Amino acid sequence: MNVLGLVWLSHASAWAWKTSLSASVLIFAVWISQRVFGKRMPVKLGYLLWLCALFRLILPFAPNADFSAIRLPQGILHPADQNAEPIWLHSTVAPKAAVPQVLTPPIELTVVPDAKQVRPRTSGTSWWLSAFPLLWAAGAALYFAVILHQHRRIARVLSDCQVPPGSKLARLVAQTGTSLGLKTPVQVCEILSSQPPSLFGFFRPRLIFPKALLDELSETELGMIILHELMHVKRKDVLLNWFMILVQGLHWFNPFAWLAMRRLRAAREMVCDAEVLAATGSSARQTYGETLIKLAGRFARLSAASSTVAIFSNQTEIHRRILMIAKFKPATRLAAFGSAIVILVVLCLAFTERSKAPTIQAPVNEIAGQTNAAVKTGNRIEILKRQLEMQTDRTSMLEAELEMLRKKYRITELEENGKADGASSRSQLLETLHVEAERDYAQVDGLLQRVQKLSKTEFRKVAPILVPDPVLSQLYTDLVLSEQKLADLNAVYAQEHPEVKRVRQVVEVVNRQINERLDGIVDGLRAKTAAAKEKAQNLDMEAERAKAREIERASARRPYLNVKRQLENQLLFKDKLQARLAEEELEAALRN
Repeated sequence: MNVLGLVWLSHASAWAWKTSLSASVLIFAVWISQRVFGKRMPVKLGYLLWLCALFRLILPFAPNADFSAIRLPQGILHPADQNAEPIWLHSTVAPKAAVPQVLTPPIELTVVPDAKQVRPRTSGTSWWLSAFPLLWAAGAALYFAVILHQHRRIARVLSDCQVPPGSKLARLVAQTGTSLGLKTPVQVCEILSSQPPSLFGFFRPRLIFPKALLDELSETELGMIILHELMHVKRKDVLLNWFMILVQGLHWFNPFAWLAMRRLRAAREMVCDAEVLAATGSSARQTYGETLIKLAGRFARLSAASSTVAIFSNQTEIHRRILMIAKFKPATRLAAFGSAIVILVVLCLAFTERSKAPTIQAPVNEIAGQTNAAVKTGNRIEILKRQLEMQTDRTSMLEAELEMLRKKYRITELEENGKADGASSRSQLLETLHVEAERDYAQVDGLLQRVQKLSKTEFRKVAPILVPDPVLSQLYTDLVLSEQKLADLNAVYAQEHPEVKRVRQVVEVVNRQINERLDGIVDGLRAKTAAAKEKAQNLDMEAERAKAREIERASARRPYLNVKRQLENQLLFKDKLQARLAEEELEAALRN
Protein backbone atom coordinates (compact mmCIF):
# COMPACT_ATOMS: atom_id res chain seq x y z
CA MET A 1 0.00 0.00 0.00
CA ASN A 2 1.39 3.40 -0.98
CA VAL A 3 1.63 6.46 1.23
CA LEU A 4 -1.61 7.98 -0.07
CA GLY A 5 -3.48 4.77 0.68
CA LEU A 6 -2.10 4.69 4.22
CA VAL A 7 -3.04 8.34 4.75
CA TRP A 8 -6.57 7.70 3.48
CA LEU A 9 -6.88 4.59 5.65
CA SER A 10 -5.67 6.53 8.68
CA HIS A 11 -8.24 9.28 8.14
CA ALA A 12 -11.03 6.79 7.47
CA SER A 13 -10.29 4.77 10.58
CA ALA A 14 -10.01 7.96 12.65
CA TRP A 15 -13.44 9.01 11.37
CA ALA A 16 -14.89 5.58 12.23
CA TRP A 17 -13.35 5.70 15.71
CA LYS A 18 -14.57 9.21 16.47
CA THR A 19 -18.03 8.76 14.95
CA SER A 20 -18.48 5.44 16.72
CA LEU A 21 -17.65 6.97 20.10
CA SER A 22 -19.97 9.94 19.49
CA ALA A 23 -22.82 7.69 18.35
CA SER A 24 -22.36 5.39 21.34
CA VAL A 25 -23.57 8.21 23.58
CA LEU A 26 -26.77 8.47 21.56
CA ILE A 27 -27.24 4.68 21.40
CA PHE A 28 -26.84 4.38 25.15
CA ALA A 29 -29.35 7.19 25.72
CA VAL A 30 -31.92 5.60 23.39
CA TRP A 31 -31.44 2.21 25.04
CA ILE A 32 -31.94 3.70 28.52
CA SER A 33 -35.04 5.60 27.38
CA GLN A 34 -36.56 2.41 26.00
CA ARG A 35 -35.77 0.54 29.20
CA VAL A 36 -37.52 3.24 31.22
CA PHE A 37 -40.43 4.15 28.91
CA GLY A 38 -40.54 0.97 26.81
CA LYS A 39 -44.20 0.09 27.32
CA ARG A 40 -45.44 3.68 27.09
CA MET A 41 -43.24 4.73 24.13
CA PRO A 42 -45.01 4.68 20.74
CA VAL A 43 -43.71 2.04 18.35
CA LYS A 44 -42.85 4.51 15.60
CA LEU A 45 -41.04 6.80 18.03
CA GLY A 46 -38.76 3.95 19.11
CA TYR A 47 -38.13 3.08 15.47
CA LEU A 48 -37.27 6.70 14.61
CA LEU A 49 -34.91 6.95 17.58
CA TRP A 50 -32.98 3.90 16.40
CA LEU A 51 -32.96 5.34 12.89
CA CYS A 52 -31.33 8.46 14.37
CA ALA A 53 -28.67 6.23 15.90
CA LEU A 54 -28.12 4.58 12.51
CA PHE A 55 -27.60 7.86 10.66
CA ARG A 56 -25.43 9.21 13.48
CA LEU A 57 -23.06 6.28 12.86
CA ILE A 58 -22.60 7.27 9.21
CA LEU A 59 -22.58 11.04 9.67
CA PRO A 60 -19.51 12.44 7.81
CA PHE A 61 -19.14 15.32 10.24
CA ALA A 62 -21.13 16.97 12.98
CA PRO A 63 -21.57 20.75 13.27
CA ASN A 64 -20.37 22.42 16.44
CA ALA A 65 -22.96 23.63 18.91
CA ASP A 66 -22.67 24.67 22.54
CA PHE A 67 -25.96 22.97 23.42
CA SER A 68 -24.84 19.57 22.08
CA ALA A 69 -24.98 16.60 24.41
CA ILE A 70 -21.88 15.01 22.86
CA ARG A 71 -18.42 16.11 23.83
CA LEU A 72 -15.55 13.67 23.78
CA PRO A 73 -12.24 14.27 25.57
CA GLN A 74 -9.35 14.56 23.17
CA GLY A 75 -7.34 11.96 25.03
CA ILE A 76 -9.43 9.06 23.71
CA LEU A 77 -9.36 10.14 20.07
CA HIS A 78 -6.98 8.89 17.44
CA PRO A 79 -3.81 11.02 17.37
CA ALA A 80 -4.39 11.91 13.73
CA ASP A 81 -7.70 13.47 14.74
CA GLN A 82 -6.26 15.76 17.39
CA ASN A 83 -5.39 19.32 16.59
CA ALA A 84 -3.22 20.03 19.57
CA GLU A 85 -1.13 23.09 19.05
CA PRO A 86 2.36 23.62 20.49
CA ILE A 87 3.02 26.56 22.69
CA TRP A 88 5.55 28.91 21.12
CA LEU A 89 7.98 30.10 23.71
CA HIS A 90 7.88 33.87 23.55
CA SER A 91 10.40 36.43 24.72
CA THR A 92 10.94 40.08 24.12
CA VAL A 93 12.81 39.29 20.88
CA ALA A 94 10.72 36.30 19.74
CA PRO A 95 9.59 36.33 16.12
CA LYS A 96 6.01 37.44 15.57
CA ALA A 97 5.27 35.05 12.70
CA ALA A 98 2.79 32.36 13.62
CA VAL A 99 3.90 28.79 13.21
CA PRO A 100 1.57 26.73 10.94
CA GLN A 101 -0.60 24.55 13.11
CA VAL A 102 -0.47 21.46 10.92
CA LEU A 103 3.30 21.38 10.95
CA THR A 104 3.94 21.43 14.67
CA PRO A 105 3.73 18.34 16.90
CA PRO A 106 1.62 18.55 20.05
CA ILE A 107 3.62 19.67 23.12
CA GLU A 108 2.20 20.40 26.52
CA LEU A 109 3.93 22.47 29.14
CA THR A 110 3.56 21.03 32.64
CA VAL A 111 4.25 23.52 35.44
CA VAL A 112 5.22 22.15 38.85
CA PRO A 113 3.50 23.59 41.95
CA ASP A 114 6.35 26.01 42.73
CA ALA A 115 6.29 27.29 39.11
CA LYS A 116 10.07 26.94 38.92
CA GLN A 117 10.31 24.22 36.32
CA VAL A 118 8.82 23.73 32.88
CA ARG A 119 9.26 20.41 31.15
CA PRO A 120 7.92 19.16 27.80
CA ARG A 121 5.66 16.18 27.59
CA THR A 122 4.89 14.78 24.15
CA SER A 123 1.60 13.03 23.57
CA GLY A 124 2.17 9.26 23.39
CA THR A 125 0.41 6.78 21.13
CA SER A 126 -0.30 3.27 22.34
CA TRP A 127 0.47 0.38 20.04
CA TRP A 128 -3.15 -0.52 19.42
CA LEU A 129 -3.99 2.99 18.21
CA SER A 130 -1.09 2.74 15.79
CA ALA A 131 -2.35 -0.61 14.48
CA PHE A 132 -6.02 0.37 14.57
CA PRO A 133 -6.30 1.48 10.88
CA LEU A 134 -5.13 -1.92 9.60
CA LEU A 135 -7.21 -3.83 12.16
CA TRP A 136 -10.27 -1.78 11.29
CA ALA A 137 -9.84 -2.35 7.55
CA ALA A 138 -9.25 -6.09 8.02
CA GLY A 139 -12.32 -6.49 10.25
CA ALA A 140 -14.56 -4.54 7.85
CA ALA A 141 -13.31 -6.55 4.86
CA LEU A 142 -13.92 -9.86 6.69
CA TYR A 143 -17.45 -8.80 7.71
CA PHE A 144 -18.40 -7.72 4.18
CA ALA A 145 -16.89 -10.91 2.72
CA VAL A 146 -19.06 -13.06 5.01
CA ILE A 147 -22.20 -11.08 4.13
CA LEU A 148 -21.54 -11.30 0.40
CA HIS A 149 -20.85 -15.05 0.66
CA GLN A 150 -24.21 -15.60 2.39
CA HIS A 151 -25.96 -13.39 -0.16
CA ARG A 152 -24.49 -15.25 -3.15
CA ARG A 153 -25.36 -18.61 -1.62
CA ILE A 154 -29.02 -17.58 -1.23
CA ALA A 155 -29.04 -16.11 -4.76
CA ARG A 156 -27.82 -19.44 -6.18
CA VAL A 157 -30.56 -21.32 -4.33
CA LEU A 158 -33.25 -18.94 -5.58
CA SER A 159 -31.99 -18.93 -9.18
CA ASP A 160 -33.73 -22.27 -9.88
CA CYS A 161 -36.84 -21.43 -7.87
CA GLN A 162 -40.06 -21.34 -9.91
CA VAL A 163 -43.65 -21.10 -8.62
CA PRO A 164 -46.68 -21.58 -10.90
CA PRO A 165 -48.52 -18.25 -11.29
CA GLY A 166 -51.83 -19.90 -10.39
CA SER A 167 -50.72 -21.34 -7.04
CA LYS A 168 -52.36 -20.22 -3.82
CA LEU A 169 -49.23 -18.45 -2.57
CA ALA A 170 -48.65 -16.60 -5.86
CA ARG A 171 -52.31 -15.56 -5.97
CA LEU A 172 -52.26 -14.16 -2.42
CA VAL A 173 -49.00 -12.29 -3.09
CA ALA A 174 -50.42 -10.74 -6.27
CA GLN A 175 -53.66 -9.69 -4.53
CA THR A 176 -51.84 -8.22 -1.54
CA GLY A 177 -49.36 -6.35 -3.75
CA THR A 178 -52.24 -4.83 -5.72
CA SER A 179 -54.04 -3.74 -2.55
CA LEU A 180 -50.85 -2.07 -1.26
CA GLY A 181 -50.25 -0.35 -4.59
CA LEU A 182 -46.85 -1.91 -5.22
CA LYS A 183 -45.38 -0.97 -8.58
CA THR A 184 -42.71 -3.70 -8.49
CA PRO A 185 -44.02 -7.28 -8.77
CA VAL A 186 -42.85 -9.64 -6.04
CA GLN A 187 -41.71 -13.09 -7.14
CA VAL A 188 -42.56 -16.04 -4.90
CA CYS A 189 -39.92 -18.68 -4.14
CA GLU A 190 -40.94 -21.86 -2.31
CA ILE A 191 -37.96 -23.61 -0.73
CA LEU A 192 -37.49 -26.90 1.07
CA SER A 193 -35.22 -25.58 3.82
CA SER A 194 -36.56 -24.47 7.21
CA GLN A 195 -35.82 -20.77 6.81
CA PRO A 196 -38.46 -18.36 8.16
CA PRO A 197 -40.47 -16.36 5.61
CA SER A 198 -38.27 -13.51 4.45
CA LEU A 199 -37.74 -10.97 1.70
CA PHE A 200 -34.71 -11.05 -0.61
CA GLY A 201 -33.54 -8.45 -3.14
CA PHE A 202 -34.37 -4.79 -3.67
CA PHE A 203 -34.59 -4.25 -7.44
CA ARG A 204 -36.17 -7.68 -7.99
CA PRO A 205 -37.81 -8.56 -4.64
CA ARG A 206 -38.48 -12.22 -3.96
CA LEU A 207 -40.54 -13.68 -1.13
CA ILE A 208 -38.85 -16.79 0.34
CA PHE A 209 -41.41 -19.17 1.82
CA PRO A 210 -40.83 -22.73 3.17
CA LYS A 211 -43.10 -25.30 1.50
CA ALA A 212 -43.75 -27.17 4.75
CA LEU A 213 -45.39 -24.05 6.20
CA LEU A 214 -48.06 -23.85 3.49
CA ASP A 215 -49.94 -26.87 4.84
CA GLU A 216 -49.78 -25.70 8.48
CA LEU A 217 -51.26 -22.21 8.01
CA SER A 218 -54.75 -21.20 7.07
CA GLU A 219 -55.34 -18.80 4.22
CA THR A 220 -56.00 -15.96 6.70
CA GLU A 221 -52.74 -16.60 8.56
CA LEU A 222 -50.90 -16.94 5.28
CA GLY A 223 -52.34 -13.64 4.09
CA MET A 224 -51.15 -11.86 7.23
CA ILE A 225 -47.61 -13.15 6.82
CA ILE A 226 -47.61 -12.06 3.16
CA LEU A 227 -49.02 -8.66 4.13
CA HIS A 228 -46.23 -8.26 6.70
CA GLU A 229 -43.51 -9.07 4.18
CA LEU A 230 -44.97 -6.88 1.43
CA MET A 231 -45.12 -4.03 3.93
CA HIS A 232 -41.31 -4.29 3.93
CA VAL A 233 -41.34 -3.91 0.15
CA LYS A 234 -43.56 -0.84 0.36
CA ARG A 235 -41.37 0.73 3.05
CA LYS A 236 -38.09 0.00 1.13
CA ASP A 237 -36.79 -1.96 4.12
CA VAL A 238 -34.47 -4.09 1.97
CA LEU A 239 -32.53 -0.97 0.98
CA LEU A 240 -32.48 0.12 4.63
CA ASN A 241 -31.20 -3.35 5.55
CA TRP A 242 -28.19 -2.99 3.21
CA PHE A 243 -27.53 0.43 4.67
CA MET A 244 -27.51 -1.15 8.13
CA ILE A 245 -25.06 -3.81 6.89
CA LEU A 246 -22.76 -1.06 5.61
CA VAL A 247 -22.86 0.80 8.92
CA GLN A 248 -22.35 -2.35 10.97
CA GLY A 249 -19.36 -3.32 8.82
CA LEU A 250 -17.72 0.08 9.28
CA HIS A 251 -18.31 -0.03 13.06
CA TRP A 252 -17.75 -3.74 13.62
CA PHE A 253 -15.51 -3.02 16.61
CA ASN A 254 -18.23 -1.17 18.56
CA PRO A 255 -20.64 -3.37 20.56
CA PHE A 256 -23.02 -0.41 20.84
CA ALA A 257 -23.32 -0.42 17.03
CA TRP A 258 -24.27 -4.12 17.08
CA LEU A 259 -26.83 -3.38 19.79
CA ALA A 260 -28.29 -0.50 17.77
CA MET A 261 -28.62 -2.58 14.59
CA ARG A 262 -30.26 -5.47 16.46
CA ARG A 263 -32.75 -3.16 18.18
CA LEU A 264 -33.41 -1.31 14.91
CA ARG A 265 -34.30 -4.57 13.17
CA ALA A 266 -36.66 -5.43 16.03
CA ALA A 267 -38.22 -1.95 15.92
CA ARG A 268 -38.62 -2.28 12.14
CA GLU A 269 -40.57 -5.51 12.58
CA MET A 270 -42.77 -3.93 15.25
CA VAL A 271 -43.57 -1.04 12.92
CA CYS A 272 -44.54 -3.52 10.21
CA ASP A 273 -46.72 -5.34 12.76
CA ALA A 274 -48.45 -2.05 13.52
CA GLU A 275 -48.95 -1.42 9.79
CA VAL A 276 -50.49 -4.88 9.37
CA LEU A 277 -52.88 -4.32 12.29
CA ALA A 278 -53.81 -0.88 10.96
CA ALA A 279 -54.62 -2.46 7.57
CA THR A 280 -56.54 -5.51 8.89
CA GLY A 281 -58.23 -3.92 11.88
CA SER A 282 -57.99 -4.54 15.62
CA SER A 283 -60.21 -7.62 15.30
CA ALA A 284 -57.33 -9.51 13.68
CA ARG A 285 -54.95 -8.97 16.60
CA GLN A 286 -55.51 -12.40 18.14
CA THR A 287 -55.09 -14.25 14.84
CA TYR A 288 -51.98 -12.30 13.95
CA GLY A 289 -50.44 -12.86 17.40
CA GLU A 290 -51.15 -16.58 17.28
CA THR A 291 -49.56 -16.74 13.82
CA LEU A 292 -46.36 -15.13 15.10
CA ILE A 293 -46.29 -17.51 18.09
CA LYS A 294 -46.69 -20.47 15.73
CA LEU A 295 -43.81 -19.24 13.57
CA ALA A 296 -41.63 -18.60 16.62
CA GLY A 297 -42.19 -22.16 17.83
CA ARG A 298 -41.29 -23.64 14.47
CA PHE A 299 -38.22 -21.47 13.75
CA ALA A 300 -37.03 -21.04 17.33
CA ARG A 301 -33.41 -22.01 16.73
CA LEU A 302 -33.01 -20.63 13.22
CA SER A 303 -31.85 -17.22 12.13
CA ALA A 304 -32.16 -15.59 8.72
CA ALA A 305 -29.23 -14.29 6.68
CA SER A 306 -28.25 -10.69 7.25
CA SER A 307 -29.03 -9.67 3.64
CA THR A 308 -32.67 -10.83 3.95
CA VAL A 309 -35.58 -9.19 5.77
CA ALA A 310 -37.18 -12.00 7.77
CA ILE A 311 -40.48 -11.90 9.63
CA PHE A 312 -38.51 -12.00 12.88
CA SER A 313 -34.79 -11.72 13.55
CA ASN A 314 -34.62 -13.69 16.82
CA GLN A 315 -37.00 -15.32 19.25
CA THR A 316 -36.26 -12.91 22.11
CA GLU A 317 -38.11 -10.13 20.31
CA ILE A 318 -41.31 -12.16 19.86
CA HIS A 319 -42.48 -11.50 23.44
CA ARG A 320 -42.21 -7.73 23.00
CA ARG A 321 -44.02 -7.90 19.67
CA ILE A 322 -46.84 -10.00 21.10
CA LEU A 323 -47.34 -7.46 23.92
CA MET A 324 -47.45 -4.65 21.38
CA ILE A 325 -50.03 -6.51 19.29
CA ALA A 326 -52.18 -7.21 22.34
CA LYS A 327 -52.21 -3.52 23.37
CA PHE A 328 -52.19 -2.04 19.88
CA LYS A 329 -53.93 1.29 19.46
CA PRO A 330 -53.75 3.61 16.44
CA ALA A 331 -51.40 6.53 17.01
CA THR A 332 -53.13 9.79 17.93
CA ARG A 333 -52.20 13.26 16.70
CA LEU A 334 -50.92 14.14 20.16
CA ALA A 335 -48.58 11.13 20.12
CA ALA A 336 -47.36 12.05 16.63
CA PHE A 337 -46.72 15.65 17.73
CA GLY A 338 -44.88 14.48 20.85
CA SER A 339 -42.78 12.07 18.79
CA ALA A 340 -41.84 14.87 16.40
CA ILE A 341 -40.72 17.05 19.33
CA VAL A 342 -38.61 14.21 20.77
CA ILE A 343 -36.96 13.52 17.39
CA LEU A 344 -36.22 17.22 16.94
CA VAL A 345 -34.58 17.41 20.36
CA VAL A 346 -32.52 14.29 19.60
CA LEU A 347 -31.37 15.75 16.29
CA CYS A 348 -30.29 19.00 17.95
CA LEU A 349 -28.54 17.38 20.89
CA ALA A 350 -27.00 14.25 19.34
CA PHE A 351 -26.28 15.24 15.73
CA THR A 352 -23.99 18.06 16.84
CA GLU A 353 -20.79 18.19 18.85
CA ARG A 354 -19.66 20.68 21.39
CA SER A 355 -16.66 22.64 20.31
CA LYS A 356 -13.39 21.14 21.41
CA ALA A 357 -11.94 22.69 24.46
CA PRO A 358 -9.60 25.40 23.27
CA THR A 359 -5.94 24.89 23.87
CA ILE A 360 -5.09 26.71 27.05
CA GLN A 361 -2.52 29.31 26.18
CA ALA A 362 -1.33 31.81 28.68
CA PRO A 363 -1.04 35.46 27.71
CA VAL A 364 2.25 36.64 26.27
CA ASN A 365 3.40 38.19 29.54
CA GLU A 366 2.62 35.02 31.50
CA ILE A 367 4.43 32.82 28.97
CA ALA A 368 7.37 35.21 29.06
CA GLY A 369 7.46 34.90 32.85
CA GLN A 370 7.38 31.10 32.66
CA THR A 371 10.14 31.03 30.07
CA ASN A 372 12.26 33.37 32.18
CA ALA A 373 11.83 30.94 35.06
CA ALA A 374 12.85 28.11 32.74
CA VAL A 375 15.98 30.04 31.80
CA LYS A 376 16.92 30.25 35.48
CA THR A 377 16.68 26.45 35.83
CA GLY A 378 18.48 25.81 32.56
CA ASN A 379 15.54 23.95 30.94
CA ARG A 380 14.55 26.52 28.36
CA ILE A 381 17.37 25.68 25.96
CA GLU A 382 16.71 21.98 26.49
CA ILE A 383 13.08 22.45 25.48
CA LEU A 384 14.11 24.22 22.30
CA LYS A 385 16.63 21.49 21.48
CA ARG A 386 14.05 18.77 21.86
CA GLN A 387 11.63 20.72 19.74
CA LEU A 388 14.34 21.17 17.10
CA GLU A 389 15.05 17.42 17.08
CA MET A 390 11.37 16.70 16.53
CA GLN A 391 11.18 19.21 13.70
CA THR A 392 14.31 17.74 12.12
CA ASP A 393 12.78 14.27 12.15
CA ARG A 394 9.59 15.59 10.60
CA THR A 395 11.58 17.44 7.95
CA SER A 396 13.40 14.22 7.04
CA MET A 397 10.11 12.37 6.73
CA LEU A 398 8.66 15.06 4.45
CA GLU A 399 11.80 15.08 2.31
CA ALA A 400 11.64 11.30 1.89
CA GLU A 401 7.96 11.46 1.01
CA LEU A 402 8.61 14.28 -1.47
CA GLU A 403 11.42 12.30 -3.13
CA MET A 404 9.14 9.30 -3.46
CA LEU A 405 6.37 11.41 -5.02
CA ARG A 406 8.91 13.08 -7.34
CA LYS A 407 9.90 9.66 -8.70
CA LYS A 408 6.31 8.49 -8.86
CA TYR A 409 5.14 11.45 -10.97
CA ARG A 410 8.45 11.71 -12.90
CA ILE A 411 8.96 15.36 -12.13
CA THR A 412 11.94 16.83 -13.95
CA GLU A 413 14.47 19.30 -12.64
CA LEU A 414 12.90 22.12 -14.66
CA GLU A 415 9.51 21.41 -13.09
CA GLU A 416 11.10 21.22 -9.66
CA ASN A 417 12.53 24.72 -10.16
CA GLY A 418 9.16 26.08 -11.21
CA LYS A 419 9.92 26.47 -14.92
CA ALA A 420 7.44 25.57 -17.61
CA ASP A 421 7.53 21.99 -18.77
CA GLY A 422 6.87 20.64 -22.25
CA ALA A 423 3.10 20.44 -21.82
CA SER A 424 2.73 24.03 -20.61
CA SER A 425 5.13 25.31 -23.34
CA ARG A 426 3.04 23.61 -26.00
CA SER A 427 -0.11 25.13 -24.55
CA GLN A 428 1.39 28.63 -24.64
CA LEU A 429 2.74 28.10 -28.18
CA LEU A 430 -0.62 26.90 -29.45
CA GLU A 431 -2.33 29.85 -27.82
CA THR A 432 0.08 32.24 -29.55
CA LEU A 433 -0.42 30.54 -32.91
CA HIS A 434 -4.18 30.67 -32.42
CA VAL A 435 -4.08 34.42 -31.80
CA GLU A 436 -2.00 34.93 -34.95
CA ALA A 437 -4.34 32.72 -36.99
CA GLU A 438 -7.35 34.67 -35.73
CA ARG A 439 -5.66 37.90 -36.79
CA ASP A 440 -4.88 36.53 -40.27
CA TYR A 441 -8.43 35.29 -40.63
CA ALA A 442 -9.83 38.67 -39.63
CA GLN A 443 -7.66 40.43 -42.22
CA VAL A 444 -8.54 38.07 -45.10
CA ASP A 445 -12.22 38.00 -44.18
CA GLY A 446 -12.33 41.79 -43.95
CA LEU A 447 -10.75 42.11 -47.40
CA LEU A 448 -13.23 39.62 -48.86
CA GLN A 449 -16.17 41.50 -47.35
CA ARG A 450 -14.95 44.77 -48.87
CA VAL A 451 -14.46 43.18 -52.32
CA GLN A 452 -17.93 41.60 -52.28
CA LYS A 453 -19.54 44.97 -51.54
CA LEU A 454 -17.99 46.52 -54.72
CA SER A 455 -19.51 46.26 -58.17
CA LYS A 456 -17.48 44.59 -60.92
CA THR A 457 -16.55 47.96 -62.45
CA GLU A 458 -15.51 49.40 -59.08
CA PHE A 459 -13.54 46.32 -58.20
CA ARG A 460 -11.76 46.47 -61.58
CA LYS A 461 -10.64 49.99 -60.82
CA VAL A 462 -9.35 49.36 -57.30
CA ALA A 463 -8.18 45.74 -57.68
CA PRO A 464 -4.49 46.59 -58.23
CA ILE A 465 -4.53 48.53 -54.93
CA LEU A 466 -6.62 46.15 -52.79
CA VAL A 467 -5.16 42.91 -54.12
CA PRO A 468 -1.64 43.38 -55.51
CA ASP A 469 -1.11 40.74 -58.21
CA PRO A 470 1.81 40.63 -60.73
CA VAL A 471 -0.25 38.89 -63.42
CA LEU A 472 -3.10 41.36 -63.07
CA SER A 473 -0.68 44.27 -63.20
CA GLN A 474 0.85 42.94 -66.44
CA LEU A 475 -2.62 42.53 -67.95
CA TYR A 476 -3.50 46.11 -67.05
CA THR A 477 -0.25 47.24 -68.72
CA ASP A 478 -1.02 45.25 -71.86
CA LEU A 479 -4.52 46.71 -71.93
CA VAL A 480 -3.24 50.26 -71.74
CA LEU A 481 -0.74 49.66 -74.53
CA SER A 482 -3.32 47.93 -76.74
CA GLU A 483 -5.87 50.67 -76.24
CA GLN A 484 -3.24 53.33 -77.03
CA LYS A 485 -2.24 51.49 -80.19
CA LEU A 486 -5.91 51.12 -81.21
CA ALA A 487 -6.43 54.85 -80.77
CA ASP A 488 -3.43 55.61 -82.97
CA LEU A 489 -4.66 53.26 -85.69
CA ASN A 490 -8.18 54.69 -85.60
CA ALA A 491 -6.67 58.09 -86.33
CA VAL A 492 -5.00 56.80 -89.52
CA TYR A 493 -7.15 53.94 -90.85
CA ALA A 494 -10.79 53.18 -91.11
CA GLN A 495 -12.64 50.83 -88.72
CA GLU A 496 -12.58 48.02 -91.27
CA HIS A 497 -8.85 48.09 -91.71
CA PRO A 498 -7.29 44.67 -90.90
CA GLU A 499 -4.74 46.12 -88.50
CA VAL A 500 -7.46 47.97 -86.57
CA LYS A 501 -9.53 44.78 -86.32
CA ARG A 502 -6.51 42.82 -85.07
CA VAL A 503 -5.68 45.33 -82.33
CA ARG A 504 -9.36 45.52 -81.33
CA GLN A 505 -9.40 41.74 -80.87
CA VAL A 506 -6.27 42.02 -78.73
CA VAL A 507 -8.02 44.55 -76.51
CA GLU A 508 -11.04 42.26 -76.15
CA VAL A 509 -8.81 39.31 -75.26
CA VAL A 510 -6.96 41.33 -72.62
CA ASN A 511 -10.25 42.55 -71.10
CA ARG A 512 -11.52 38.98 -70.91
CA GLN A 513 -8.29 37.85 -69.24
CA ILE A 514 -8.56 40.69 -66.73
CA ASN A 515 -12.15 39.71 -65.85
CA GLU A 516 -11.17 36.06 -65.45
CA ARG A 517 -8.24 37.06 -63.29
CA LEU A 518 -10.48 39.21 -61.08
CA ASP A 519 -12.93 36.32 -60.65
CA GLY A 520 -10.02 34.07 -59.78
CA ILE A 521 -8.79 36.56 -57.19
CA VAL A 522 -12.24 36.64 -55.53
CA ASP A 523 -12.40 32.84 -55.48
CA GLY A 524 -8.90 32.75 -54.06
CA LEU A 525 -9.92 35.17 -51.30
CA ARG A 526 -12.88 32.95 -50.40
CA ALA A 527 -10.69 29.86 -50.26
CA LYS A 528 -8.05 31.69 -48.25
CA THR A 529 -10.70 32.94 -45.80
CA ALA A 530 -12.09 29.43 -45.31
CA ALA A 531 -8.60 28.01 -44.81
CA ALA A 532 -7.69 30.74 -42.31
CA LYS A 533 -10.92 30.12 -40.38
CA GLU A 534 -10.35 26.37 -40.26
CA LYS A 535 -6.76 26.89 -39.15
CA ALA A 536 -7.84 29.21 -36.34
CA GLN A 537 -10.50 26.72 -35.18
CA ASN A 538 -8.07 23.80 -35.24
CA LEU A 539 -5.48 25.75 -33.27
CA ASP A 540 -8.17 26.75 -30.76
CA MET A 541 -9.16 23.11 -30.23
CA GLU A 542 -5.53 22.04 -29.93
CA ALA A 543 -4.89 24.79 -27.38
CA GLU A 544 -7.94 23.75 -25.34
CA ARG A 545 -6.85 20.10 -25.39
CA ALA A 546 -3.35 21.11 -24.31
CA LYS A 547 -4.80 23.18 -21.45
CA ALA A 548 -7.01 20.26 -20.37
CA ARG A 549 -4.00 17.92 -20.37
CA GLU A 550 -2.03 20.47 -18.36
CA ILE A 551 -4.85 20.84 -15.81
CA GLU A 552 -5.22 17.06 -15.56
CA ARG A 553 -1.51 16.70 -15.07
CA ALA A 554 -1.44 19.36 -12.35
CA SER A 555 -4.42 17.75 -10.61
CA ALA A 556 -2.72 14.35 -10.66
CA ARG A 557 0.37 15.88 -9.07
CA ARG A 558 -1.55 17.64 -6.31
CA PRO A 559 -0.22 15.30 -3.57
CA TYR A 560 3.32 16.23 -4.59
CA LEU A 561 2.53 19.95 -4.45
CA ASN A 562 0.86 19.59 -1.04
CA VAL A 563 3.87 17.77 0.42
CA LYS A 564 6.22 20.32 -1.17
CA ARG A 565 4.27 23.16 0.42
CA GLN A 566 4.35 21.42 3.80
CA LEU A 567 8.09 20.90 3.48
CA GLU A 568 8.65 24.57 2.66
CA ASN A 569 6.64 25.65 5.72
CA GLN A 570 8.46 23.07 7.83
CA LEU A 571 11.87 24.35 6.73
CA LEU A 572 10.80 27.92 7.49
CA PHE A 573 9.66 26.94 10.96
CA LYS A 574 12.86 24.95 11.55
CA ASP A 575 15.00 27.95 10.53
CA LYS A 576 13.14 30.17 12.96
CA LEU A 577 13.52 27.58 15.70
CA GLN A 578 17.28 27.33 15.05
CA ALA A 579 17.59 31.10 15.16
CA ARG A 580 15.70 31.19 18.43
CA LEU A 581 17.89 28.46 19.90
CA ALA A 582 21.05 30.29 18.84
CA GLU A 583 19.69 33.46 20.43
CA GLU A 584 18.94 31.69 23.72
CA GLU A 585 22.38 30.06 23.80
CA LEU A 586 24.00 33.45 23.15
CA GLU A 587 22.03 35.07 25.97
CA ALA A 588 22.95 32.22 28.33
CA ALA A 589 26.65 32.56 27.37
CA LEU A 590 26.59 36.34 27.97
CA ARG A 591 24.98 35.88 31.40
CA ASN A 592 27.62 33.33 32.38
